[in-house]
Amino acid sequence: MANLYEINKEIDDLLQSNFTQDESIVNLETGEITSLADKLDELELDQRTKFDNLGCYIKNLTSDIDAIKNEEKALADRRRVKENQLERLKQYLSDNLQYAGYDKFESPRCVLSFRKSSKIEIDENVNLPSEYLNVKEIVEPNKKLLTDAIKNGIIVDGVRLVENKNLQIK
Repeated sequence: MANLYEINKEIDDLLQSNFTQDESIVNLETGEITSLADKLDELELDQRTKFDNLGCYIKNLTSDIDAIKNEEKALADRRRVKENQLERLKQYLSDNLQYAGYDKFESPRCVLSFRKSSKIEIDENVNLPSEYLNVKEIVEPNKKLLTDAIKNGIIVDGVRLVENKNLQIK
């Protein structure tokens, strides 16, 4: 079976030709004789079959994508559980090593030790001098307001409302 492009081209060629509905078309490869109407019906059936097959294939791909997304979410949830368990166990071990007075513990299977580090802690609602602040300013168009303005007839230079056709497959 031909692809959609070839089917559409063949339909266009037949409709553009000077054949009348009663004239016959001869397939040079098989010698088969068919009428223009029968050939158009056959091509339309092929076209509709292609549409149906592609629609079903797209539905299958969508289903696969959804299943993969769900699996990714399940794996991310499992990873988070393991990460939380790891942090709790490390804190539990740290607390108990310190309680027992160990700075370092060695066994044939592992070595446990502490390293010193420091981090800054800032109290909430403290007013820091501006030289110690990073300022992030985000400037972006408010698309909702622009859409409402254009729908209400307001002209904004460089902005237009574009309508799209989005294919729905159910």
